[in-house]
Amino acid sequence: MSYRYLNHLTAIDKAVQTKPKNVAFKVPAESKSTNGWRDITFQELWNDVTRLAVHWSGSLDRFVADGKKGRVVGLWMPGETYTDVLHMFSLQRAGYIPRLMWTGTEDVDLIKDQFEEANAKVVICDTKRVQGWEELRKAGIKVVPFLTREEILELAGRSSSMVDQSVLPYLDGSGDGDDILFITQSSGSSSGRPTVIPFTRRWMDANAQKCQIDEYRTPVVLRTGSFCNAAQILRALRTFLYADCIVLTPKLGWEANELANIIIECGVTNIALYPALVDDILEKAKTSSLLAETLRTLKNITFVGGSLGARGFKSAEEMGIKIDAKVGPTMGFQPVVREQGPRLLKFYRNFDYEFIPFKDGSDVNTKLHELIVLPNSPDCPVPDFLDPIDGKYHTKDLFEIVEDGYIFRGRTNDSITLDNTALCDAKYIEDQISCLCHDLLSSFVVVGQGRPCPALLAEPRYQSDITSTTFRKTLLTRLEPLNSSKFMGYRRERIKPEYVIILSKGSLPISPGKGAVVRSKAELMFEEMLDKVYAGDLHHILGTAIAFSNSSDRLAAYLTKKINGIRETGMKSGVMLPAMVIAPAGLLVYGFTAQRDLHWFGYFAGVAMTNWGAYFYFSFTLAYAVDSYYANTSEMLIAMNLGKQAISFGMGLFLLDWVLQDGYAVVIAGVFVGVLLFNNFLLLVFMFFGKKIRILTNHTWLRNMHRQSAKKGDVL
Repeated sequence: MSYRYLNHLTAIDKAVQTKPKNVAFKVPAESKSTNGWRDITFQELWNDVTRLAVHWSGSLDRFVADGKKGRVVGLWMPGETYTDVLHMFSLQRAGYIPRLMWTGTEDVDLIKDQFEEANAKVVICDTKRVQGWEELRKAGIKVVPFLTREEILELAGRSSSMVDQSVLPYLDGSGDGDDILFITQSSGSSSGRPTVIPFTRRWMDANAQKCQIDEYRTPVVLRTGSFCNAAQILRALRTFLYADCIVLTPKLGWEANELANIIIECGVTNIALYPALVDDILEKAKTSSLLAETLRTLKNITFVGGSLGARGFKSAEEMGIKIDAKVGPTMGFQPVVREQGPRLLKFYRNFDYEFIPFKDGSDVNTKLHELIVLPNSPDCPVPDFLDPIDGKYHTKDLFEIVEDGYIFRGRTNDSITLDNTALCDAKYIEDQISCLCHDLLSSFVVVGQGRPCPALLAEPRYQSDITSTTFRKTLLTRLEPLNSSKFMGYRRERIKPEYVIILSKGSLPISPGKGAVVRSKAELMFEEMLDKVYAGDLHHILGTAIAFSNSSDRLAAYLTKKINGIRETGMKSGVMLPAMVIAPAGLLVYGFTAQRDLHWFGYFAGVAMTNWGAYFYFSFTLAYAVDSYYANTSEMLIAMNLGKQAISFGMGLFLLDWVLQDGYAVVIAGVFVGVLLFNNFLLLVFMFFGKKIRILTNHTWLRNMHRQSAKKGDVL
């Protein structure tokens, strides 16, 4: 049979006609007494899809409305099992448009809004695996439970001949090219909402044509992610077209021996995953000879949806593991393929693209170019995604044009817009950190949207490093090459030591499908912490001390009244008594927080307490001096400030080396606290003996020296 438009169903139908016994899926065995995996042939797949399609055709019509997009049925599922796949393709076979939603989306209100926007009056979901489905019923949406495979087989018996297929649409791939087959979303989002992708007949056919152009086969491949997302749907299209097999692993992310056993037992020839998961596999292969040897037997490892980075390519090359790249924009289709070398790309023939120089703020970056899909290209997406001004699809994919092809350089949203509107290449920084610190860090992300400079949120590879005094020193040392660039344009890509924030393992938000840290979520999760870090001097906390600015005058007035109007110089000093102990306590809190890498609030509280105490000592010691001596006040204040600056300079000299050698607890919580306590307790000396000290110094050579420049009547 010839088909006007190719899609998943036409590919399965063709496989049944030519290779019915080929294995379409390998699924985990349901019984522990059997082998670990069970084979589902294309013939079995087609029979199951047909049975369930006939069931839907007779049971959903009364609930489904004919909207602008067609007859939409919501499908809320993990998208990881064979049953999920059957529900997805059976709805399409019955003539409905599945609106796919992944169960990893926890916001039930968002789920409900997405179904309502698609005009889905009925939603099919696995009520045993999906949380919050009751909320859909409350909103007036019909909820239909999933069917198990056993229930599907019982619908019309095990014989496919007993299924009446006359109620189903004729399968020839015909219809209008703008007809929608699926409504799904990419793994990314826009303004906090999923990027909705309608798969039309024409657009799906264009992707099928690409699969046939490069003739890139993957006889047995692990699933890329959820079937609710565009990347896995397109991966399945390629696999079905060649009657190849997908291994439906229960999870993504494996221990070394676990992955090696899956590859061996299932005869896996290819792994296609997001870069973060590929990087994780390569890291585990370095310490597992079994996994490394198993990976070398693969046709290749393909990464999709991003860039692996130079370190990943180097690791794979050193271990003899073949790496391939499939680069595609957020819409999910792959417009480029690998030509030669691990990073050099070329474009498919018969598709119309162009490049425009990428604008970095007000400047045009002549090195980077954005990929543009022209409206007449067969794979141009639906009009909703086209630029309203030029009518083209701006992919946001950046490439460097070289002599023999193109090198993928990330996406425009891999950049952070700093507070001066300059773009900071966060992806570049992360790639460099990955190369420099891959054995130190398990997860990290560069943030700083709208900030003066970028910051690094990092989790150590080993939990024990959280309390290690040498970990931060080692990390900062590793980052020195990144921060040593002398070129003006790269200064924005530097991570200053004060903006390196160490977190406990598991703190950063990870994308379930990609395994990568979600930058936007990390910005929000740690917004308050970042505010404190970027504030630096915590001036907003010092504002609490303003309420005490006239406290010394109030205390002096109270004491003056008690002794019949006699005013003494030291009467103001009593307000410094709380600060006398609070400031050293702040250093104590800060020192032990840094030593043991405790919660970030410890740093915040320690600095706030110390600065609060410093406010009183810096302000009211000057007031005490001015009240004590009227003569040569300006010279006296200069001398006092020079003394303070000399002490600050002396205490800061070689401080970093000292801390790195002995630790924060010894230096900050020990030595500095002792010095500050000694300094602060001198307050008691001046409170009780200040008057006697002034009388004694009235007969010294220093007083005689100042007498020569003092005005008549001034107190010396």
